[in-house]
Parts: sequence; structure tokens; C-alpha cells
Amino acid sequence: MALCKIMSKRKLTKQQISRIEQARAKQLSHLENPLPIHETGESQQQLGLVVSYFGRETKIETPEGRVISCRLRQNLGNLVVGDLITWEADQEDNGVITARRPRTSEFFRVDKRGQTKLIAANIAQVIIVIAPEPTPPEGLLDSYLVAAELLALTPIILLNKVDLTEHYFEFFQLYEDIYRSTSYPLLRTSALEDPEMGQLKNILADKTSVLVGPSGTGKSSLISRLSPHSSVGIGPLGAKSRLGTHTTSTTQLYRLQDVTGHILDSPGIREFGLWNIKPEQLQKGFIEFRDFLELCQFSNCTHTHEPNCGLQIGLEQGKIHPKRLENYRLLFSKYKK
Repeated sequence: MALCKIMSKRKLTKQQISRIEQARAKQLSHLENPLPIHETGESQQQLGLVVSYFGRETKIETPEGRVISCRLRQNLGNLVVGDLITWEADQEDNGVITARRPRTSEFFRVDKRGQTKLIAANIAQVIIVIAPEPTPPEGLLDSYLVAAELLALTPIILLNKVDLTEHYFEFFQLYEDIYRSTSYPLLRTSALEDPEMGQLKNILADKTSVLVGPSGTGKSSLISRLSPHSSVGIGPLGAKSRLGTHTTSTTQLYRLQDVTGHILDSPGIREFGLWNIKPEQLQKGFIEFRDFLELCQFSNCTHTHEPNCGLQIGLEQGKIHPKRLENYRLLFSKYKK
């Protein structure tokens, strides 16, 4: 278990820290001029944050941390978790949402019919949780990374369950090798042991982040550590399938303990579908490819079979990991029109 503690103390590079700080500055610039309270007759318009949304029942959090049930004013439109809104108290000690503030970002996922569904707003970064159990589907992590890039969100790779390193050393080492060629922060955590969580908390501070990943990777367990007062359901892996059980059925925003910020739990999914993207969008979603795309002999190179492909140069220089190129080709074959 000593290896677990050594791995948990891995420091971020200057490039990774810079990327995180840029995202933090963007988020803070949006919040540094909060909407002031103003009186309208006997009512007061106040700022709130949507933390859960179940049909007509919406719960918002005030800047002081109070959670209040609210109803929506007619013609307000659809709200999602993470929306910043204005509200006023009613006579029943609840509230009425009167307006929604402009969104800085929108987080989508694609359903089985290929339809996009908005699940959260004002997210600054995506925490992608991967674990050796259950085994992640091929290309899953890179699907998340491409989606984050296209949504202009900062992705953080979280290798969870490092308490299993003794049995899955090759798994953790492989991910370290693959993503060393990217600038993405890569952290290791465990909800069972107590590796230092300070680095993760620093990344989450002052921002709203979303946790994504397959069921069973330990997202809910991590949230229960980061937000101890949250009522998060935690379930074991199936004894035979070693797949996760869906303990999260709705999207929920949780207030972090010890640091300012929120974390959003989304229903676990074993596959993450990208919307109908163009090949050039997919290839630019692999950030280490960008320096080599212009070196291709053909302007419409798909990087799957053409000669004199620029990505092959990156491969030979060790700037592109073979597995990343393999995953790109896998996603290209899946999403090409």
C-alpha cells in the first residue's frame, strides 16, 4: 500500500496548473459581480443557484447556503442544475423563480436516439472518473475528453480506487503512460483509504464541476467525502458482472465542504455518445494532434489509412501515444457520417 501513497502525491505540471487557473479566472469573473438584492414593493429579488430539478419541483441554494423549494414563473423556460436565477419569497416560506441569468456554459449528453439533452449549466470543468473495476469500455475516456474540448470545459482525469493498485498496477501505469503526452491533470484518489485529497479540493475550489464516468467507478463515494452532508446513494459492484449499479438517477448539485464550490453528480453511463460532430472536430478534440495536423500530405486526411499522415510523425517523435491514435480511429469509425 506504500505505492498508493506515493502515487497520490503526484504533482501537477506548470502547464496543467496554468490551465486550471485560467478556468478558475473565467469562472470567478462571471461571479465577481453578483446580482444585488433589490426591493420590488414588499418583495425582494435575490440571487440563487439551481441545485436540483424534478419536474415542477425546483430547489435552489442561496449565497448563504440555505436550500429552498421554488416554483417557476410562467414562460420562464426550462431550467437545469447549475443555472443562476433570481427569486423572491412567497407567503408560504418557499420561493418563486422570476428569471434566469445568462449561462457561461452548457453541458450536454446524447441519448440512445441520438438526441442531445442539456443536463447542466455554468459548469467550469469535467472530472472524468475512471477505475480498474469496472473495466472502462474502449475509447470511453477519450470520448469524454473530446466532448469537454468541444464544450470548452476543462477536463481533469481522475484515476480512482488506488487502494487496488497492488492488483491493478498495470492498469494505473498504462493510463499514466497514455496521458503523459497531454496537458490534462491526472490525479489518483481512493474513497476507502485516505490519500491526500488536498490537490483535488484545490482543483474544485471556486468552481462548479461535474463528475462523469461509468457506474461503479466510485463517483458517489467521492462526493460523500467531498460533501459529507450530502445524501448520496452508494452501491457495490455486481458480484458476477463486476459492473456498477446505478445509484444516481437524477442530476444533483452538492455544496463542497472546506472549500467554496459545487460538484455535480450525473447518472452513471457505460458509454458516452458524442453528438453528430464533423471529422475535423473529432481530431481537434485530441489536443496533442493539433501540432501535427498541418503536416499531413492531404488536406482531407482522416488519419486512418492515408500515406504521409502528420500524426504518424507525432507518433514517431513520441508526442502521440499509439493508444490515443488507436482510440481516435475507433471513435472516427463510430461517428463518421
